Amino acid sequence: MRLAVPRFVRIASDIQIVKQPSTLRCSLLMESLRSVSNKRGRHNENTGRRDPRPATCSRVSTIQQYFDYFLVLDFEATCEQNAKIQPVQEIIEFPVVQFCTKTLQEVARFHEYVRPTERPVLTSFCTNLTGIVQEMVDDQMILPDVLARFHRWLSQQCLIDAESGDRVSNSWTFVTCGDWDLGTILPQEASFRGLHLPPYFGSWINLKKAYRNTKGYFPNSLMVMLNDLQIPHTGRLHSGIDDVINICAVVRKLCEDGYLLESTSCLTNNVVSGQRTPIFGWRPRKGQFGTSC
Repeated sequence: MRLAVPRFVRIASDIQIVKQPSTLRCSLLMESLRSVSNKRGRHNENTGRRDPRPATCSRVSTIQQYFDYFLVLDFEATCEQNAKIQPVQEIIEFPVVQFCTKTLQEVARFHEYVRPTERPVLTSFCTNLTGIVQEMVDDQMILPDVLARFHRWLSQQCLIDAESGDRVSNSWTFVTCGDWDLGTILPQEASFRGLHLPPYFGSWINLKKAYRNTKGYFPNSLMVMLNDLQIPHTGRLHSGIDDVINICAVVRKLCEDGYLLESTSCLTNNVVSGQRTPIFGWRPRKGQFGTSC
């Protein structure tokens, strides 16, 4: 039975979706993201602020990256073999690792499974591909609530301003293995649900493009990069969190070898499946997430 989802919803119970349009200029965004922040230090979980002491680690980057942190992300979504899921493909796993470009280590992790509503029963093909079984999503939050929780997590990590939702600085960006995660599936589902995405989802590093820029050829998959760099694959392929860990391994090796990773992609008002993707105009209400960093 198909569950009805309102076309315009709130993100959680206390966050208003704003329908006011704004324009994101790709070229200007790319230029601003290349600026290097002077703010350094690791996050202190007890105080919620950055620790001014330098992080200690035996493995460090051989080159200073444009960004202090990479947020490595890899969504998994509902799928069917040799067919397109209708009416929309839905995110069912939302894993993110905060990766420090100085120590080349994981700093923090956000990982949620997401309950689909349009096609609530996972196909056997989807389960066999991702390893996600029905019980793992049945009692989980839907995407708007997971987005709200992720927003709070970013605030706790002092990566965004708690009140405005803007980046605290340009010292971090997302890293994905392709443009599908932030260029297709997230804006497509957000558009279907009538959600306006926060502006920090508007740009990222496509690791495949970055690899091409550093190695001279375009890798067709994560496995190609792992094999080329002689990095053993860990976990299960197409498990979102395992893919994130393997992407981190590729990023770590490129940083160790002295390659500079720059932003490659951004999202504008592109047409996705006949609908315009959301304009980045969403903001939480003032004071919604407590004090700023």
